[in-house]
Amino acid sequence: MPVASEPVRKLLIGVAIFLVAGLVVDVVSLGVASKNLRQQISANVPHTGATHGRVRSFPFIARFIALGTIAEVEASVDGVDAGPVHFLNITAKLHGIKIDRGALAHRKARLQGISSGTVSAEISDTELSRILGQTIKFTPGKASMTIHGFTINAKVEVQNGALKFGGLGLPGGLGGGLNIPGGLSIPGLSLPIPRAPLLPCSTQSADVRQGRIRVSCTITQIPKELFKTDLLSLGG
Repeated sequence: MPVASEPVRKLLIGVAIFLVAGLVVDVVSLGVASKNLRQQISANVPHTGATHGRVRSFPFIARFIALGTIAEVEASVDGVDAGPVHFLNITAKLHGIKIDRGALAHRKARLQGISSGTVSAEISDTELSRILGQTIKFTPGKASMTIHGFTINAKVEVQNGALKFGGLGLPGGLGGGLNIPGGLSIPGLSLPIPRAPLLPCSTQSADVRQGRIRVSCTITQIPKELFKTDLLSLGG
């Protein structure tokens, strides 16, 4: 087999060192960016729990210098109050993030825009029971209410930004011979989902999980709590 010449070996070693160094810089920079994102959330979103932030992009440094973009940013916070509602968690996932190219000249890496994003918020069944005055239980994909000792299946959906419990029925159907005081026709319940820090949009969908419900909406702009976040805090 032909043996690589000394200059070729040196070139290959140099390329390998460059790639490894670039990878290390990317890993360290992503860690710094994620930490700064968490600090931004803590400073701008009133909360009672933990904050979480993660930046995903590869390559990271080369991509935002050359293209001015970052692949994905996820910002999350636990324990947020808005009006009468206590949210267990609010999470914003941003995609195709645009960096302020003008700020790069001043050693800043600020979030400026996105191509798309989703925000989700979680509310416990205990919290909904408190607000609506009925005992509500969530299991994966299912909801139920207990009224006058009878457990009633419920259909949960989001309409016009409000969480609605409809399509209520007794186990076995309304022809099962059970009599609920006040009649078998039970009015649906509704709770408008308030907008909140990190939740700037009207909710559009709901996903029932164990002990909680997750409502979601789509966004086309960065939430104001994250706008102009300097991911790298490069100084200046």
